[in-house]
Amino acid sequence: MAVVGWILLGIVLLLLFLLLTILFLPIFYRIIVKMDEKGPSVSIKVTWFFHLIRVLFDYPKPKKPIIKIAFFTLSEKKKKDKGEKPAETGKDSSNSDNTTEVSDVPLNEENSSENILEENASTDHNSSEDSSDGSVVEEVNDKADEATSQESSRNEEMISEEGNKKKQKKSLKETLEKLWDDFQYYKALWEDGSTKPFVKDALSRVLHLLKNLLPRKIKGYVLFGAESPDVTGYVFGGYSVFKALYPRRFFLTLEPDFERKVLEGDLLIKGHFCVFTLLLDALRILFDKRLKLLRKKLDARKHPEQEAGDDFVKEKKRKRKPGSGKKRKAKAKQKDQTRNGNDHGDK
Repeated sequence: MAVVGWILLGIVLLLLFLLLTILFLPIFYRIIVKMDEKGPSVSIKVTWFFHLIRVLFDYPKPKKPIIKIAFFTLSEKKKKDKGEKPAETGKDSSNSDNTTEVSDVPLNEENSSENILEENASTDHNSSEDSSDGSVVEEVNDKADEATSQESSRNEEMISEEGNKKKQKKSLKETLEKLWDDFQYYKALWEDGSTKPFVKDALSRVLHLLKNLLPRKIKGYVLFGAESPDVTGYVFGGYSVFKALYPRRFFLTLEPDFERKVLEGDLLIKGHFCVFTLLLDALRILFDKRLKLLRKKLDARKHPEQEAGDDFVKEKKRKRKPGSGKKRKAKAKQKDQTRNGNDHGDK
């Protein structure tokens, strides 16, 4: 039993050690960007656990991440083509050997078939002459029927268009009323005492999370020029503001070119982050009571029937509580009676 206990203790300590290393050991990343006339090239390196675990990625080649653990490389092996294409078999001997034999048709049979065809053609010609007169009358009747059907279809289209216009006006009015109701509801929800503070706290947590992910150092030189000089000026203004906000992290030199469109230079981006800090900020947002309350309010807006049913169940539960309603009054009467009896006994 003692050996089993020591083994279990060792497993628990090992799992605890792994959990603490994952949470508190930082993950380092380095990005190198080179831009020239041929195009940009990117090299990314991510390291963890004292550089024993490394992930490498290069663009445009090889376009696939390479994972290295200490001296071992984990990469996908190329799948070899299994087998070869089956060789084409020769043509079937049956197709090559067996030839179709053409039988000679007797001349008497051919002549008889020609006579039958001539007789059928003559009968068809006579019948077509007889039916030509009746077809003219049928065509006139068909044209009259088509004209009446077109007039009726036009009337139906006019009626349907009027009905569609009325439906569109009604649907537009309903959508506008719904939008106004939604605006009033969300405005009241925003002005609620718990919504504004929660949103402010959540935004501050998200900004703190992004701040931890941002690089700690950016170095390099970039020559930038856009098609229009206005865009170049806007980019240079944003660069100067960002450099003033983060002077200890931003060591980038941007040279504007207002005469041509160009993008050249080299960049080195370094940074690190800890999983524990990211997880802490995310959990504080997710498990906030105000977020649960906000979700309940939004669900009540989407499903009002369910919310009404929940309120009905809550009222029933309140009624079922002991010491409420008639039971409470009965208990109070019993107490008064016992007190009155005790007073008469003392007298």
